[in-house]
Amino acid sequence: MPRWLPHAISLILLIVAGTYFWGTAVSTGWARLSALQTVEPYAFAVHEQLMYNFATSGEFSQTIHRGYDDSWTWSGHRAPTLPLTALLYGLHPTPLWLTQLMLLSVLLGAIPAALIGQRATGSGLGLAWGGLVYLTAPVTMVMALQDYQDLIYALPFLMFTIWAVSSGRWWLSLLGVVVAILPREECMLMGIAIAVLCPPQAARPRRRGQRRRRRWWLWAANIAVAVLVVALYTAWAQEHYPLEGQEYSMPLLSAIKSGTGASSGGRIYLEGWLYLEPFYSLLWVPLGLLALAAPALTLPAVALIGFHMTVPEGMGIDRSWSGHSHHLAPAAAFLLAAIIEGGGRLLRWIAGRSPPRGVLAASIGLLLLLWSGQSWMEWSRYYSLITGFTAQTPAWVHPVWSLVKELPETAVPIASKNSSIAISNHALAYTYDESLHTKTSGLGLGAGTHLIADTRKLDLMAWAMAMPGAAVVKEAPPFALITWNSGAQDALGEQRIKIRKGQAWTGPYRKDADIPGVPPHEQRQTIRQGSFPVITLPWGHP
Repeated sequence: MPRWLPHAISLILLIVAGTYFWGTAVSTGWARLSALQTVEPYAFAVHEQLMYNFATSGEFSQTIHRGYDDSWTWSGHRAPTLPLTALLYGLHPTPLWLTQLMLLSVLLGAIPAALIGQRATGSGLGLAWGGLVYLTAPVTMVMALQDYQDLIYALPFLMFTIWAVSSGRWWLSLLGVVVAILPREECMLMGIAIAVLCPPQAARPRRRGQRRRRRWWLWAANIAVAVLVVALYTAWAQEHYPLEGQEYSMPLLSAIKSGTGASSGGRIYLEGWLYLEPFYSLLWVPLGLLALAAPALTLPAVALIGFHMTVPEGMGIDRSWSGHSHHLAPAAAFLLAAIIEGGGRLLRWIAGRSPPRGVLAASIGLLLLLWSGQSWMEWSRYYSLITGFTAQTPAWVHPVWSLVKELPETAVPIASKNSSIAISNHALAYTYDESLHTKTSGLGLGAGTHLIADTRKLDLMAWAMAMPGAAVVKEAPPFALITWNSGAQDALGEQRIKIRKGQAWTGPYRKDADIPGVPPHEQRQTIRQGSFPVITLPWGHP
């Protein structure tokens, strides 16, 4: 067999799989945006407005959320990817483009995954092994379809770091550590952990028959460089963006307190244990047992999953794949790398130096990948993915989108939290059911120029039509775009108008989960004391 043929076969397979992944992810993400049924439209809108203002004015600011730190450290996170993504977002400032940037970053993680597979198997076919394991893992698609969250970058970035640090090239190791700290502050220690757990691969012998030499000095250098890079970044961030004194406490610190028992008298409550089968098990489907052959990479994944289990309900995480599951992106990176590495080692051992055994190993690898692909297809039907090689137009578009097309560039729109994605690509935008009452010093509707109103909410319509010169610009039943005289004052601005909450509009569908592309809602477990394990540390209460 020509030496180039395995690489060519792998490349063709990866292009086909990558195209299918991209078409499916874009189609599904587009459908959810169009229906205003993302994981949490409100959180998506805040990130988009922060990036819109940075891309257009060079400063982070947002008015669509009532609080938090309106800067790079929004919500307590220090994420270098936020300004970098904002610059790319500025090329085409729309929600769909922001979604595609996230999808593309996850998709590109298949490249280092393929390189890990090639190294583990020692064959050009290993490129297909690594890349396809990554692309057919359900958790990869779940992460790609999350709302914009900087921690999602941990999946492709840490995958690159694992490959780069163990590559045996000092400059790639340095780049890998820098890339590891980019997603969010949680990943700083992971960069050091990768340097410790992933020693550089043995250098290839210069002559046939010569033994391979291990470069132990480079391993030590990698660890030293990782510690230095993290220390320098931490010192810089702490000087310019200190953790103390923020309006919103750093989520990582709160999680560390619960995960180490510091906030509960030395007791660690594994509340997430109740979700072991319905939630955490998906991380291991279907090839997770292969990770046992790469314990150095598996142990960090298990530790991160256990840490995730300790976070109490209501602390900003969801134990649901249709909810906020982005906190498990680092664990997914370690686990997928372990599956690729462990499986590759086993296939290499089976292949040995015998051509017949090599064919056997290739056949086993193909069967495993077919099994993984079949499992992905079954899961995609449950998760309501819109599969295909090309981006497909959404089956249903929320009427709000037709109204925002009528907004002038200088508009200051106001909408509900549920509709906030549609107006978040404006420098100033408010939500009448939250930020309008905290960001405008009592101006009320006078702080904006337009209102997107649900005409079924009579109290909201009465409030809007009481504005001087109020008029309906356009109707898209049951919603309407209303404007008023420029500079008009809201006589009721000092009062907080209570708007009755109504059911989200789902058009011709009975419920939101019936909309193509929208996943089902997974049932929340009842958390009560005694229903989950509790670990008492030596210094805990007796």
